[in-house]
Amino acid sequence: MRISQRTIAPGNVLLCVLCTILVVSLIGANVLLNCITRYNVASSQVRSWKESLDAAETGGDIAYAELRKTISDPTNA
Repeated sequence: MRISQRTIAPGNVLLCVLCTILVVSLIGANVLLNCITRYNVASSQVRSWKESLDAAETGGDIAYAELRKTISDPTNA
C-alpha cells in the first residue's frame, strides 16, 4: 500500500501571487512618482510663463502710459 504525499502547492501559489502583486505595485508606485515629478516641473514652468507674461504686460502698460503723457503734454516730458 502506498501513502500519497501531500503537496503544499496552494501555499506556494499564494506566495507567488503575493510576490507578483508586490512587484507590480512597486512598478506602479515608481511610475506614479515619476509622473508626479514631471507634473510638478511642468506646472512650475507654466506658472513661470504666466508670471513673465504678467510682467511683460505691466511693462507695456507703463511704457504706454509714459508715451501718452509725452504726447498729451510735450513740455512735461
